[in-house]
Amino acid sequence: QMSILSHEFIFFFALVIIIYYLVPIRWRWPHLLVTSMIFYGLISLSYLFLIIILTVIDFFMAKCFILEKFKNRKKILLVSGLTANVLVLIFFKYVNPIYEFTQGIFIGSVSSEINPLFKIVIPLGISYYIFKKISYLVDVYRGIQYPEKNVAKLLLYVLFFPEITAGPIDRSTHLITQFNPKKEYDHQQILRGIQLILWGLFKKLVIADRLALLVNPVYNHPAHFNGPHFILATIFFSIQIYCDFSGYTDIVIGIGHTLGYRLMDNFNRPYFSKSISEFWTRWHISLSKWLRDYLFLPLAYSASRKIKEEKVLNISAESLSYSFGVLVTMSICGLWHGADSTFLFWGLLHGLYLTVSFFTRKMRKKIKRTLKINRFQGFDHFLRRIFCFSLVTFSWIFFRANSLGDGFSIVGKIFKWGGNAVDRSGVSKNFINGISFSDLVVVLLAIFLLFMVELLQPRIKFGTLILSRPPWQRWLIYYGIIFFILFFGVFESDVFIYEGF
Repeated sequence: QMSILSHEFIFFFALVIIIYYLVPIRWRWPHLLVTSMIFYGLISLSYLFLIIILTVIDFFMAKCFILEKFKNRKKILLVSGLTANVLVLIFFKYVNPIYEFTQGIFIGSVSSEINPLFKIVIPLGISYYIFKKISYLVDVYRGIQYPEKNVAKLLLYVLFFPEITAGPIDRSTHLITQFNPKKEYDHQQILRGIQLILWGLFKKLVIADRLALLVNPVYNHPAHFNGPHFILATIFFSIQIYCDFSGYTDIVIGIGHTLGYRLMDNFNRPYFSKSISEFWTRWHISLSKWLRDYLFLPLAYSASRKIKEEKVLNISAESLSYSFGVLVTMSICGLWHGADSTFLFWGLLHGLYLTVSFFTRKMRKKIKRTLKINRFQGFDHFLRRIFCFSLVTFSWIFFRANSLGDGFSIVGKIFKWGGNAVDRSGVSKNFINGISFSDLVVVLLAIFLLFMVELLQPRIKFGTLILSRPPWQRWLIYYGIIFFILFFGVFESDVFIYEGF
């Protein structure tokens, strides 16, 4: 796998962008298609052919949606197309865990090694490109998107190399329309792209990868640590996963800018959210919007139509349909990350958060009016942000834990504060000695800088501000950031957490 932080990718992208701006404008999107095919083909040639075949099938199926002779069979075609895509995703992503599960039931034990005949290698980025293809089919069916006339452009949308490994899950209505021969060289957009790439590298290398040195020993050896260790490690992981994934997204969107494309935003200061529902409008935005538009809303509407009574067990039909839709959606969101009970529980926990929030919304408003909390709006917002961050961080315990049992054990130790930690190997010393005191100071200062920038971001557009400075000042800032990253970054790993999903 060629990570976007690897030396191979840096050389690859340098070559891509040089050729991109040397060829005539009308050849730029075909150049990106060839580039994307080479990028994926270098990782897995056989799975490249799989993507091409599936995309060609979707191309012709979408064409059928607007043909008069298929007018009465549009729904059957859509269901067939969606079923095919979902079955491909289930087969490659879940056949190994299903095999392990059935092996445990019928044989009585699960071998650590899967029979080679049943060992399926998961295609890189399958969760992302399958969701792209599903959204394309549904949008064409709904009349939101006109069927793409050029199969090569549809293939580029699915394969676009910056997005293929870990998103964002861009919509065809947003990205395909940008594959046109009218793109001119835009110096300001390229500089904006450089800014985003540097900011993403800062998040990933200076913060996320340094925090991993503290988080990994604790979560990989839960028996050796106590409650205070887990509280600190969980808070650090909450920041680590955000900086890791949003850092990746910034780099990818920055690469898009340097090529003249505006990719979908994926994060909007999620840890400043005042509720879980708001959090999901700010975290992994492309996935949460996809789940809302193509899963939650259809499920909730379908449930509401089937509930004939206004109330069932004194619960309104609206509340029941919402609860059903959100619990199923968040469960699938968890399983989308992997066929593991930890992810399923994480998704169900967020579904529970959202359901409880929905059922208590009127009561909470009434309490706030009674206590006149609205008069202290700033304090109210501060408390709500802290509470929301605490709920999200608590849920990350199960996301990060190596097993569901480990997750519950960690929770137990946190609420007992202490707990019996057995460490005969000296592993717990890694929590202190994993990074030096100076490195700890660096990462804490970097985190402070990150949250200060995000706090001021609505009022100060730092990117625009830097672009408004004279060139010598602007490049002094850029070189300063590069030096800071090279000096304080951790370069032991070029793997992103969400590339595994």
